[in-house]
Amino acid sequence: MTPKHRTSEGSEAQDGWAAPSRRAFLRNAVLAGLWAGAATGTAQSNGGRTGPLPVSIKASQRLLWRTNLWPTKADLSRFNALGHDGYLEYQLNPGAIADDACDAFLLQYPTLFQQPHEIYQILSGEARIQLQRACVARAVLTNRQFFERVVEFWTDHFNITNDDVAGLKTIDDRDVIRANALGDFKSLLTASATSPAMIVYLDGNTNVVGRPNENYARELLELHTLGVDGGYTQQDVTEVARCFTGWTIYNSPSDGNLVGTFRYRANRHDNGSKVVLGHPIAAGGGMQDGLTVVDILANHPSTARFVSRKLIRWLLDENPSDALVTSVAAVFTATQGDIKSVIRAILTPGNLPSAPLKYKRPLHYFASVLRALNASVTSVNAVAGSYLGQTGQEPYRWPSPDGYPDRFEYWSGLLLPRWNFSFLLVKGQIAGLSANVNDLGGRMRDGRQIVARLDHNLFHGTLDRVDASRIVEYLRGGRMDANRVQEAFALAVASPQFHWF
Repeated sequence: MTPKHRTSEGSEAQDGWAAPSRRAFLRNAVLAGLWAGAATGTAQSNGGRTGPLPVSIKASQRLLWRTNLWPTKADLSRFNALGHDGYLEYQLNPGAIADDACDAFLLQYPTLFQQPHEIYQILSGEARIQLQRACVARAVLTNRQFFERVVEFWTDHFNITNDDVAGLKTIDDRDVIRANALGDFKSLLTASATSPAMIVYLDGNTNVVGRPNENYARELLELHTLGVDGGYTQQDVTEVARCFTGWTIYNSPSDGNLVGTFRYRANRHDNGSKVVLGHPIAAGGGMQDGLTVVDILANHPSTARFVSRKLIRWLLDENPSDALVTSVAAVFTATQGDIKSVIRAILTPGNLPSAPLKYKRPLHYFASVLRALNASVTSVNAVAGSYLGQTGQEPYRWPSPDGYPDRFEYWSGLLLPRWNFSFLLVKGQIAGLSANVNDLGGRMRDGRQIVARLDHNLFHGTLDRVDASRIVEYLRGGRMDANRVQEAFALAVASPQFHWF
């Protein structure tokens, strides 16, 4: 399904973006064309698993690349000092990681800190825009990079299209996803089930006794817990819907400060007996019926396998073996869905070196370019609206409940907007963003020395030899001035290697 596109909220003027001139566009396209054949070959080889990728990320450093949007020099030093296990524990404890610069930047988005009644139907349009921009700002600026990667995973797993929920996704993002991203799965599932945004999005507010609405029940079973092959039937969907009747929200102006919060209405609940996945639920349970369903699903073996497989695909390998899924699911079950324990079981020193590389989705790519070039960021509006709009991943705008895809095949096209972003960034032509490439490249004018410098500063010594030789060749093809050095750095972050991690 194709994501919806922005209308007036994503206008070019508002996003601080202007289309490049025809001359600049053609120039960028010609430069990016250096990578076109290599990118196509890389995509084909990975998609069909027919050959190695031209990337030389060290096996011993795989954890560093998988847990960061783009590792900085400080990340590399910390990884070398702490080792694999120590560095993973550092990343799994985001509350202990100082994030002052990112926190200060986020203050320009006041709706992030407001209560539901302050957002719901009052500032909902502004709340949607601010949440999108905050998502990009965090990806670009935070020191808690792995936490943002995990938040992104759960955001897709419990997808809610922000356009459809009157700004309530802001509350869901803060109080459901972020609050529980590294906790336990049952707590996360419970918070999602009572989330006003989820209730509105999947029509729980119309789910009443005698006229059950099955939308949430179906997605709860298929997408949030058991998986489509998890062993449930249509009768289970119907029974689960009955269990959640009466779960709604306060949405009347007379509700005052309760507007936009969870509400259970006993007179709308089906108090009859039910049977869910073979578990009898006695009559008269009231709101507890829904909580019982959450407990059944959170502890079901199909949930352990389904969620474990998705996390493995996100963190390690798009095509995990059944043996790996089984071993990780066993950890999920033994720890009652402790998310940190599951992650530890996935990102082991034994699993990472042999894991195939993964292709960056657009948000990951744009964030890594800005991080690698140590860009100065005063506004992320252009990325949040125009560039992510062009590449199909505007935050919180995937229109169906399954969330943005995590498949190479879906994202392997639309390379030109990525290439254009890199070249316009180094030229200082994107509002709110600037990359001082001269500081990164120094004043050297020898092609190989310049490439060695960008390899050291951007790739931490892992730049692929084929990519490096192409950049050297480009540098030697014309006058070696500051403009050409800038373009060399743009080529580096537009290279085939840079699209993988």
